[in-house]
Amino acid sequence: MSMIMLFSALQDSVICHFL
Repeated sequence: MSMIMLFSALQDSVICHFL
């Protein structure tokens, strides 16, 4: 469960960076 949350946070960070 923690892994999924971490992955989600990472994805959000990447999207924010790309935007």
